[in-house]
Amino acid sequence: MGVVTHAPAKRVKLQGARTQIFFSRWRPLWCSAPLNLDTRCRGRDITKDVVSRIVSEHQGIARCFNVPSSILADDSPTLDGWLRSPALDNLQELDFCFNSLASPSPLVPHWTLHFSSTLRVAKFNYCQFPDDTTHKLHFPNLQHLILQSVTTS
Repeated sequence: MGVVTHAPAKRVKLQGARTQIFFSRWRPLWCSAPLNLDTRCRGRDITKDVVSRIVSEHQGIARCFNVPSSILADDSPTLDGWLRSPALDNLQELDFCFNSLASPSPLVPHWTLHFSSTLRVAKFNYCQFPDDTTHKLHFPNLQHLILQSVTTS
């Protein structure tokens, strides 16, 4: 009986050790792989802290940045910090979907223009572009654009 009660605990420790070894070997690859930050997970709430940690620790290039409206509208200084992060340089896909019930519609951060030369996919929903930025919009590599309920201020 004593052997049976201790066997699962030993198995868990062994699996944990294997996972740790596997993780430590693959960590450099995971950190340098292209980042696809898409937080539209079903049944899970992704917090600002989690997104901040991912953006700050990622060492490779970023391919996709998509965060839910609950995070976008909640804290614009945090969003601005993410957009200024070197981890998001050369971003290829950007998806801003703000809360459709927000009044007035939130402004798209000025820093978004930083990505205009590298974006291939851009989606903007329920937001507004400041008048002083609309003439600066130039997307030479854009292949897919979605504008839903977008205005200029």
